[in-house]
Amino acid sequence: MSESDEEDERIPQRVAPFNGQSYTQFLMTKHPKTIRDVLRVDKQTFRSLVALLVEKGHLNWDHMRVSLEESLAIFLFICGQSGRMRLAADRFQHSLDTISIHFNLMRRALCYVGMSIIRPPNLNDTPPQILNDGRYYPSFKVNL
Repeated sequence: MSESDEEDERIPQRVAPFNGQSYTQFLMTKHPKTIRDVLRVDKQTFRSLVALLVEKGHLNWDHMRVSLEESLAIFLFICGQSGRMRLAADRFQHSLDTISIHFNLMRRALCYVGMSIIRPPNLNDTPPQILNDGRYYPSFKVNL
């Protein structure tokens, strides 16, 4: 091990004056454009996602040191910024392991919730725009 590696091990890495929870609260309380720019959702959508995850997510959050809101913010930060987990670790002041765990928890939870709210349209119903337009309906007419 080189001398510089030994020095790096003695210096704490995540020492910013804010933590991930305070950063999440900052996003929720400041200018509406800020949360949109950083997480790519507005405040209402963020709150709705949290409520939906609580309602349908079947998440056991009792043993977590990171709040559900912060975990969702970590996930959205990484996805919304085409970011790296290392950048999220620095922004939210957590280890790469913690960031990875919460990214994967949110990914699974949102996929689970997504199955109950994202449904394909009924393919047997023809939209009125097509049904009432002679230019399109003959092409979509189903012969039974």
